[in-house]
Amino acid sequence: MNALLRSIPTRLSLATAVVLTAVACAGPAQTKTQPTAPTAALGYSVTFGARAADGDADAGTAQFDAPVVDSSTWAGNPAGTGSYSVTTANGVLTGGPQSAASSGSDGSTLWHEVVIGNFTAQSGVGLVLAIDDATFAAGALTIDNTHVLVSLFNVADGSEVAQVLSGTVSLRAAGAAVGSRITGSLSGAFQLLTATCTADAQCAQGEVCSNGVCATSTAPTCAIACRADADCGQDGGTCGSSGCCVGNADAGVQCSTDQDCPQGEACQANTCVPSSPPSTACNSTLPGTGSASWTLGALDSCSAFPAAAGGLASAEAFITAVDDAGDLGLVLVGSDPSQGQLVIDLKSCPAAAGTFNIGTAAGELSAQLTTSVQATPNLLLYAQLSASSGTVTFTSVGGQLTGTATLAFDGGGTAIASFNVQ
Repeated sequence: MNALLRSIPTRLSLATAVVLTAVACAGPAQTKTQPTAPTAALGYSVTFGARAADGDADAGTAQFDAPVVDSSTWAGNPAGTGSYSVTTANGVLTGGPQSAASSGSDGSTLWHEVVIGNFTAQSGVGLVLAIDDATFAAGALTIDNTHVLVSLFNVADGSEVAQVLSGTVSLRAAGAAVGSRITGSLSGAFQLLTATCTADAQCAQGEVCSNGVCATSTAPTCAIACRADADCGQDGGTCGSSGCCVGNADAGVQCSTDQDCPQGEACQANTCVPSSPPSTACNSTLPGTGSASWTLGALDSCSAFPAAAGGLASAEAFITAVDDAGDLGLVLVGSDPSQGQLVIDLKSCPAAAGTFNIGTAAGELSAQLTTSVQATPNLLLYAQLSASSGTVTFTSVGGQLTGTATLAFDGGGTAIASFNVQ
């Protein structure tokens, strides 16, 4: 582990680079040399702490299709798809939709790294997989916390949020050269080291839930702070939901947050004004971006699916009606129809972020992989393969619809996708 870990730069959220530094593993006979400290240009460090032998843990999984990049020059592109999901007492902690990888050697050991996260956000939780001085080939690897390690980390400060005590990494592709790919999945027992959340109520007093982790709340600027209406004078002022006096001459403001205003109005410059209907990604006429990759299992003979694996590295993503009833669907399509397209039937525009199952029960979504091949000048072959299970996770809704999808097909096929429509 003394060679672990180098750097994977990522856009914005992971600064110019992420440097992952190993510390000594648990056990009296193990001592490891600390790598050279990162320079200021490398942003911050994500430190692997001493690994626990056992303890309470939550089940989690991750999928990734990561391009191997040159960490010294990479500035955000290319980026692959990736997502993770951990079921905790406070709800399901998810992340993605992007991934990147790096490989290298210091002359004595080989190392490989995969990072999953949202490379356009400056906060939240990311996942890192590190493989150091271990057999690196397609197949299964045991998470042993010596040569194969997995952690969740806080993007804002680099602190470790969770570590995987045990589990398995399954690699479908194990590329080491720049331009190749590291693809696969992992499952394991995640031990949380810091509070995770899905709502403010799950955090300590003075903290709010920000992208899955509890963070210190930024208190509003008040003309008069309050705990009760009595704190706001005798001229009709009340204590607003933000802890500021509103609606009285002493305070000099009508509001400090939208919650202080009547329904249909918003707080602007401490004054309640009519709010504009929010624009949503679902009524946008501009295409967004996305990507998808899939591996198909055993299929009946069909030349419209000529290959067992495929993908859309740089797809257009858009929301449109996908059936005669006008139900909305998310469509990822490439420039060449023979590449195929991925359609996720949303039924309606998502009202809130969250994870939805693929299936046939009420409230569940459906997804299809379609492709076509011009067999002859007068014969166009069209095929559609429906997902049998999976999940779709929306990380943001409204003006911007972003998220990831993990799908499974009969016969052993799988697909992962990411999308961003605004």
